Amino acid sequence: MTIKIAIEKVEKHPEFLKWKEKNKDSFLSYVFTVLEENAQSDWQIGYYNKDNDKITTFAFKDNNITIMPDEEVFKKEDTKIVELNIEKVNISLDKALNYADEFQKKEFPNEESVKIIVILQNIPELNTIWNITYITKSFNVLNMKIDADNGKIVKHHISSMMDFRKE
Repeated sequence: MTIKIAIEKVEKHPEFLKWKEKNKDSFLSYVFTVLEENAQSDWQIGYYNKDNDKITTFAFKDNNITIMPDEEVFKKEDTKIVELNIEKVNISLDKALNYADEFQKKEFPNEESVKIIVILQNIPELNTIWNITYITKSFNVLNMKIDADNGKIVKHHISSMMDFRKE
């Protein structure tokens, strides 16, 4: 199922409509999924409420949604959350993953992924991006930010998972 269809189904679901009635100023801020062993997890679709600076996430699977409790936003203090405009997404998840795979094979051929974390989001300095993170067999984290309009890799970074323990 495409991301646009998943969002459309969530936004037409009675549970979402009831929630939206109470949260009129909330807006779409991200879409998230995990791929592991060729299987994709449920879509998680997040809506940001600037009044309380929290995110409400809707997990979508088999035409059913689960509303997660509101969560604190994972961001730096001065970071502004901006709306994700799905109409600006011209590169599908499959295409974005192909670009990521090509880049990984060319630039980091020894870093085979075991898990892929995908976030579609709008980062002000980068615009709408596919934020794709590979967790690799060698315990490295390869992050690639791919422009959702044209498929170009606008930023990338690799680090050891062991570096995260130090912070």
